[in-house]
Amino acid sequence: MPKPRWLTRRRKTEAELPYQPPVWLGDWSNGEIYHHQTPVERQAHDLILKQGEQLARYYGMDRREFMASGLGMALSMSALNLVQGCSSPKDGGFFPDPSLGGSGGASAGSGAAGVGTTPGAVGAAGSGSAGRVAVGNAGAGASANASAAGSGSGAAGSSTAGGGAGSGASAGSAGDVAGMMADPKLCEKALSYNEMFIFDIQTHRVARANATYRSFLGILPQGQCGKSLEECFSADEYTQKFFLESDTTVTVLSGIPAVDGNNPLTNDEIAETRDFVNDLAEHTQRVVTHAMVLPNYNHAQQLDGMAKIAMERAPVGAWKCYTPWGPGDGVTGFWLDDPMIGIPYIQRGLEIGIKTFACHKGLPLPGFDNNYGDPKDLGVVAKMFPEAKFIAYHSAYQFGGNDETTSYTSGSKLGVNSLVTACMDNGIGPGGNIYGELGTTWRSVMTNKTAATHVLGKLLKFLGEDNVVWGTDCMWYGSPQPLIQMFMSFTMDQSIRMAEGYPDLTPEIKRKILGLNAAKVYGISPEATRCQVSLGSMARLKRELDGEFGGYRWAFSRPPLRTRRDFFRHLAFHRAAKTPG
Repeated sequence: MPKPRWLTRRRKTEAELPYQPPVWLGDWSNGEIYHHQTPVERQAHDLILKQGEQLARYYGMDRREFMASGLGMALSMSALNLVQGCSSPKDGGFFPDPSLGGSGGASAGSGAAGVGTTPGAVGAAGSGSAGRVAVGNAGAGASANASAAGSGSGAAGSSTAGGGAGSGASAGSAGDVAGMMADPKLCEKALSYNEMFIFDIQTHRVARANATYRSFLGILPQGQCGKSLEECFSADEYTQKFFLESDTTVTVLSGIPAVDGNNPLTNDEIAETRDFVNDLAEHTQRVVTHAMVLPNYNHAQQLDGMAKIAMERAPVGAWKCYTPWGPGDGVTGFWLDDPMIGIPYIQRGLEIGIKTFACHKGLPLPGFDNNYGDPKDLGVVAKMFPEAKFIAYHSAYQFGGNDETTSYTSGSKLGVNSLVTACMDNGIGPGGNIYGELGTTWRSVMTNKTAATHVLGKLLKFLGEDNVVWGTDCMWYGSPQPLIQMFMSFTMDQSIRMAEGYPDLTPEIKRKILGLNAAKVYGISPEATRCQVSLGSMARLKRELDGEFGGYRWAFSRPPLRTRRDFFRHLAFHRAAKTPG
């Protein structure tokens, strides 16, 4: 496997790249929340670095080159699974020992060759339903977990040390990715999801970094891109991160709440970015837009502006609001069921004919009145307006506290539980008109199997498998690709899932969450869009860049705000400036 040219072309005078896992496992903050490294993350981090040294030598690779490949990602996911007690080297749920020979192949889905758990073990081609290469656990006569690649079947595997039959392949969980370590090229393919329809409905950029927002933007991972803040968050960078450095098919571009004259990205600029990217993509639909509305600021003017935006900046995919935000001078947040503010806003949107409303809930932000992050009003308006669709951005994650490792109890107002309570109190069951979105939420729980199982499980159980939608909050964090890969490789804790009655996170449900559910909400045809996109020049350029520079150009991105001292200094600054995150 050739060394990615983005590594070889670095100038000798540049600072040495850090030797770190491709998934950040230390302390981090996005300026909104602070995440302290957990014991599991610490153990996994040390294990990855230790094993990475050995495996890099085995493959004849530089250790940083190893971490910036699919092998590094496979190792990271497998290590996380191991330290959480979800698998062990004995059951094939870990990375291989380079000193061992091949021990038999496994069949694979998607019509591609399968790989065993040790170098040299390669199985025959199989068939599957996930539309991508799948890999299975090794072992003569062993069957592989089909939790991520769908059901598959294949002929007997073969390797340099012997062969065995295998059936049903997958890259299902961190434990199941062990097989990918057998062949670097197959590993890269197995972690590529560019044949899937991935619809990211929470993305950001800014056109200007004024004094109010400069500190906030500067501490974000993307704010450390090495250019000016305006360049780091430009339309060019947006195009690069989403469509050249990730497998994302379509995005929704949102804004940030701010008073007139202080907005980093206006509704006009949101529409201009959409047109810029779609033109680059040869007029295929890569970007959908939100129209920002601030019903508690110049109320009449905001409502009048909704019709103007819909007419002049069409098409608009949905309305976006932040109920915890306020313009100041004693005016804080608002409720969607407020008869003087929220209800007229929803009624105006329905009159115009745009019936989807995206609303920030949970995820406490500096400068916001986070009492209004309670999703209780979503349940009320969803019942009042059954013809509308309401998307709870962040799924009320961390509302009222930061412990998301608990099951749902009746009436609970903690985190995602509060969204479930809002639905149940108003008779909104699975498949209703409330949707849970995963921006920053997934990033926060993806390294904690217990928390991730509870968060996803509750959303699937109480909102329904058709009502959980994908978002990343990028490009605050740079490329969304590591979030995509971690999600596709995640399997739920089965003991928790069965005890709580959560639906399993099957390949079909993963595809729904990653794009198919939101496509229905926003009125997009996944098949037609995916076909058009794949033929466009932007998709061709991505394929060329992946071939020349490798698909892991984002691997050494690090969050700049990594200590509590930095976080609280940043928080104090924003509170003094009365700035929302």
